[in-house]
Amino acid sequence: MCKIFLLLLALTNIAIATTNQVCILIHGTWAIHSDWHTPKHPFYQNIKNHLAKSQIKLVNFTWCGTLSYEKRKIAGLNLANLIQSYPSTTSFIIIAHSHGGNVGIIASQYLQQPNKIKSFYALGTPIDSVSYLPNMQVIQNFYNIFSFGDLYQTALGMHERFMPLRPGIYNINIETNHQKPNHEDLHSPLIAKWLLELPTYLKDFSCDKHLFAQFYDHLAPIINVETNLETKLTQDLSLHAQMHANLTDFTNGRRLV
Repeated sequence: MCKIFLLLLALTNIAIATTNQVCILIHGTWAIHSDWHTPKHPFYQNIKNHLAKSQIKLVNFTWCGTLSYEKRKIAGLNLANLIQSYPSTTSFIIIAHSHGGNVGIIASQYLQQPNKIKSFYALGTPIDSVSYLPNMQVIQNFYNIFSFGDLYQTALGMHERFMPLRPGIYNINIETNHQKPNHEDLHSPLIAKWLLELPTYLKDFSCDKHLFAQFYDHLAPIINVETNLETKLTQDLSLHAQMHANLTDFTNGRRLV
């Protein structure tokens, strides 16, 4: 009886050690040589430490990072091929910054297996729901995490901040320690500290509301329904309009004021 118990225990340990889930980090435009998605960076280490509790493997997907739809499309196909190279029972978590999120979205368009991607965390990804609409048959939950302090996400109005309000898609305006993160701050160690905990904090929220998340160094995150969205959006559009006007003035050779 004891031998049978030890054999069952050994088989259980083997099953636990063999993870059926993989987390993939994807960098954005011009960021192939940045370090936030490599083992030497605290963002990476915080994500890795959290995943280690569930014995989930963390891998880094690199692509050329060129500012080009065609290059992102190629990268998306390569990512889809990578995902399909794993055993069919493997599911995935994707964490992607900037246009890396659109690389991941394109990959989802090539994939067919339902719920293959359990969680997709898009950090400051330029939103274009025509060219970059996530395949929600493949993605179980998509977390669109953005900041009104990020001046790069919308590319002066060429892209949006919000995904369509659909089942499985969460639009989350985020602040860290009461500050609006800029584009690069969206892959800060503080974001990584709480990022994978988001599903727990969102369990009482539906996808048909815009959400506001506050992350802190020494306090648990606070999540609320966004009640001031119209004002924030109006201010955001005004700022980008002014930036666009200034850029136009600059390119016409006129002095900026």
